[in-house]
Amino acid sequence: ITICCLKGYGDNYVKNRHMKKAGVIVLSLLMVLLSGCGSTAQETPKNDTPSTVSDYDITVTMVEGTDTYDIDGKYTGEVVNGKPQGVGTFEADGENGSTYTYEGNFSNGAFNGYGVTTIINDGETLEMSGTYTNGEFTPTTGESFNYIGQLDLFGKSTISDAVIEYIDENENLFPTATNEAIQSSDIQDFSSKQFNKTRKQDQIGLVKLDLYAVQVFEDDYLGGKLTYLLAADDDNNYYALYYLDSTEVYNEDTFTAYAIPCSTSSFDNISGGTTNVIVLAACYIE
Repeated sequence: ITICCLKGYGDNYVKNRHMKKAGVIVLSLLMVLLSGCGSTAQETPKNDTPSTVSDYDITVTMVEGTDTYDIDGKYTGEVVNGKPQGVGTFEADGENGSTYTYEGNFSNGAFNGYGVTTIINDGETLEMSGTYTNGEFTPTTGESFNYIGQLDLFGKSTISDAVIEYIDENENLFPTATNEAIQSSDIQDFSSKQFNKTRKQDQIGLVKLDLYAVQVFEDDYLGGKLTYLLAADDDNNYYALYYLDSTEVYNEDTFTAYAIPCSTSSFDNISGGTTNVIVLAACYIE
C-alpha cells in the first residue's frame, strides 16, 4: 500500500509526546496524601446489620502493581462490621488542593466492582472508571480503552457504553495475532465524514483502514504494552489509534488497521494549531 501524498506531512499535525502513563499522576498524588496523613481512621459501627455512615474517618488500601498504599480519608456510604460494603464514596485531600475521590462499589472495605476514581493534582485531572478488584484498577478491555482516552495522548476522549459493550463481547479480538480471526467478523463500511458528523457508527463493528503512520509510540500499560499512533489516510483525515500490544509499525510506515471507531478528539499541535482525530480501538495491524 502506497500513500505517497502523505510523505510531506510536517510538524503542523504532530504532538509533543507527554505520555501520562497509568499510575504517574496516581503515584504523585498518593505521595502527597501519604506525606500529610496520620492515624486518623475512626472506627465505624461493627455489627452484621448494614448501616449508613457519613463523613467517617477511615483508611482504605489502594493497589497499584506490586505496591499497596493505605490512604486516610472520609467515607460516606454503607458499612457492615465496620467496613465499607455496598455503595459509597471515599474522599482524601492532599497538599495544594490535590484530591482523590472514589465513587462506586465496595466489598470487605476495599474497592470492588464498578467505580469511578477522580484524581486532581497539580492542575491535572484523571478519571479511572471501570472495574476494581480488592483495591486495584482492573478494567475490562472496553473500559481500558475508555481509560486510555482519559490519558490525553492525542486529546481526551470518552467511549460510549455501546462501544465498550461491543469490545467486551469480542475481547478475544483486542488484540488478535491472526488475520484469520478478523475474517469471521463483519467488516463495516466506513465514512470519515459521516463519523465526524455523528461521532458514532450506524452499526457498531470493525472497519478496515489503510493508513500512514505519522507518529508511533509504545509504553508499558497495566502489566502489558500499549501502542498508540497518530495516523492519516489519503484524504487527509487523522486518526488516534490505540492497540493493546506491540506492533512492527514505525514512523512513516504504511499499514492496514482493523479497528472500532470510538469517538472524535483533538489536540494542540506543536505549531500552535489544532489537529482533529477520529479515535480507534485497534484489534489487528498489518
